[in-house]
Amino acid sequence: MTRALLLLLSGTTAALAADPDGVAIYNLRCALCHEHSTETRAPAPAVLRSMSPDNILRALESGTMKEQGARLTTGEKRIVAEFLAGKISQNAPSTRAATCPPTTQEQFSPGTSNWNGWSPDLMNARFQSADRAGFSAAQTPRLKLKWAFAFPGTFIANGQPSVFGGRVFVASANRNVYSLDATSGCQYWSFEAAAPVRTSVTVGTFSAPGHRHRYIAFFGDQRGNVYALDAANGELLWKVRADSHPRAKIVGAPAYYDERLYVPVTAGEEGPAMDPKYECCSGRGALVALDARTGKQIWHTYTVTEEPVPRKKNPEGTQMWGPSGASIWSAPTIDVERKIVYAGTGDNFSDPATAMSDAVVAFDMPTGRILWSKQLTESDA
Repeated sequence: MTRALLLLLSGTTAALAADPDGVAIYNLRCALCHEHSTETRAPAPAVLRSMSPDNILRALESGTMKEQGARLTTGEKRIVAEFLAGKISQNAPSTRAATCPPTTQEQFSPGTSNWNGWSPDLMNARFQSADRAGFSAAQTPRLKLKWAFAFPGTFIANGQPSVFGGRVFVASANRNVYSLDATSGCQYWSFEAAAPVRTSVTVGTFSAPGHRHRYIAFFGDQRGNVYALDAANGELLWKVRADSHPRAKIVGAPAYYDERLYVPVTAGEEGPAMDPKYECCSGRGALVALDARTGKQIWHTYTVTEEPVPRKKNPEGTQMWGPSGASIWSAPTIDVERKIVYAGTGDNFSDPATAMSDAVVAFDMPTGRILWSKQLTESDA
């Protein structure tokens, strides 16, 4: 039985007694958010114990917990990772899936049953006919398991799989994005991002010299980075940061149309705001248009138009900021006929409440100008 399983079974009290150094670091630096996971969305202790210690360490060093990890020494990061999930192995066994035979870009092409990104169409209807799916709703009870793929070193895979060209593109909290064969489950390639990936992968099609077409896989990570990979072989073509805020992240799948990529930006401050010493909040939701060939920004539009400024201080004497929030958590919808991009926003993270939180917002596709918005819940800060 591994230590990770023993910790999960024995509970916090026994685990703390076993490693007082790990306990002290966890209680001082981690417990505030992870012991209140319902409010902060941070993984609960039992969930952390299901992770590999390597992934916890990487999160503290360069992943989504890099800011928190900066307060710890190299040794303290390792201690808390091993306290939560067991000893870090220097020679971990390989868990790689069977490798698919190599293919060329010319051999990779879309099929008739694609589910590309969050929805198979730009209008986000999330519907596929029986003809395109290859089976009807009445046949679903008779489906049987054909293959399974285990995500190494993690227990979470938030991103919805995309099916394109006979492949399954899927991301995981272990930072890796995978290209698998839809028929057999063998692995064509994997790519390691700078942080965990929650978005679906969206594949765009370009005309390219020497090729019939070139297919590019787009996605975003939990540190606000956007990536473009060659869908055939996983080669990194470009990587850009969608927003300059240190808490910016991408949760909704990017939408692709006519060689532009529309990227929703989320401000990840709801968890840190539980810390009375955190200056809440200055992050704003946004929609960003990028040149899909190069990653160059075309426009960037915030959903909170007013720039956050100091407002007041909390009882701890910490400076509070606002307005903030109105994040875009989901994939945008593209209206080709009207040349409009629609997106839904979340709540404000701090006062004052704004008119475009909890709303549907319409953006002009060429310029990013906000055309109109419809708020569904007022004063939600």
